[in-house]
Formats: sequence, C-alpha cells, structure tokens
Amino acid sequence: MKTVLLTENEYNKVKHILNEGNRFGDEITNKRLRKMLDDAGYEDIHLIKGDGYLYVEADDGIHSEWLNALESTSIYLNSFGQQSVEEWFKDIVQILRQGKEEYIAKH
Repeated sequence: MKTVLLTENEYNKVKHILNEGNRFGDEITNKRLRKMLDDAGYEDIHLIKGDGYLYVEADDGIHSEWLNALESTSIYLNSFGQQSVEEWFKDIVQILRQGKEEYIAKH
C-alpha cells in the first residue's frame, strides 16, 4: 500500500466527500464528548449539526437500528456551546435508550 500525504485543505475536501453520503450537516468533534461516547461503547455514534438543531446519528449496526426506530433523533439547540459536554452525553444516551425501547417494542 502506498502512503499519500495530503495538505490540510486536501484532507478536508476528501473528508467532506467521504462523509457526504451519510451526513447532511457537520459532525461535532469535541474530544471530551468523543471520549465519553467511546468509553461507554458508543464508538459509532455521532452528533451532527443540522440547520438550527443537532441530531444523533450512528454508523451501520444495532445503534443505527435503534435510532431508525425513532421519529426524530434531534436535540433542538442551535449550537454545541448551549449546554455542557455532560448534558450532551446525557441527551445522546437518553435518545439511544428511547430508540432501543422502540426497537424492542417493534420487533
């Protein structure tokens, strides 16, 4: 395999293209929140900024099935800074729990 070095600008273009098929907004990349999610076993969970709200998304897998069982995974705040990282984590986990309950009820 050949290693290719990209400039930061080139990397951001490629990253955007790779994410374009799955996401409508920009992923929130807060290191503390990412660590909390990873430590809790939610490595595939992402917080995405929409137009006037943020929403929870998962890569393929059971967490994706749980989220798909819900009508909405949105958190109606305009920006990440409107609440603490701990509150974001709590909201995300609550959405996942609701999704799991709905998924189990439907199957």
